[in-house]
Amino acid sequence: MNPRSSLKASYCIDSDHLAIRARADKLAAGARSPRETAVRIFGFVHDHITYNFAPAVETRADFR
Repeated sequence: MNPRSSLKASYCIDSDHLAIRARADKLAAGARSPRETAVRIFGFVHDHITYNFAPAVETRADFR
């Protein structure tokens, strides 16, 4: 598997959404390496994004 393909937007992952891109750019600002950028983004997601292990999913639109 090519890791770059995991970075592309998909139906369930809105990684190209303007608000998400703006936050990622802000988190990446001043990072000294791609690793540091990844660590910053990981930390933000860990601290600010609630993950539901058993979401109510009935339709395709529920995945977004």
